[in-house]
Amino acid sequence: MGEKLYNKLNNKSILNLKQFKLQIYFVVIYLILISIFLGGYDINNNNIVEYGWVAWVIIPLYFLMFFCMIHTIYFLSRCITTIRNKKEGYGWYMLGFWVFPIGIWIIQPRIIDLLNKDSTKQNTI
Repeated sequence: MGEKLYNKLNNKSILNLKQFKLQIYFVVIYLILISIFLGGYDINNNNIVEYGWVAWVIIPLYFLMFFCMIHTIYFLSRCITTIRNKKEGYGWYMLGFWVFPIGIWIIQPRIIDLLNKDSTKQNTI
């Protein structure tokens, strides 16, 4: 979805598609590796000694993963608001993506309209 929205942008210099893809790959690979090798983790003050030096690797990677998730949501929200050409903030779209099951009900019809709008114009030409 992100790539399709990016391709509909007139000014592609405002966002970086390669960075978007790398961030998605990082999040997916990080979550898979943590699930396979550690079975997830629950690091707190009481058990941080059990993790040892691995905690010093996990915690920064967790913050990087969190940043990547926020930035991918920003990327999608910015694409939608730029394509719609309306003076609305992209914060509402970010909130909608963050609370995914509920927010997508509001966002999905707008995304479908954006994706179908140009395809109907191309079919009539």
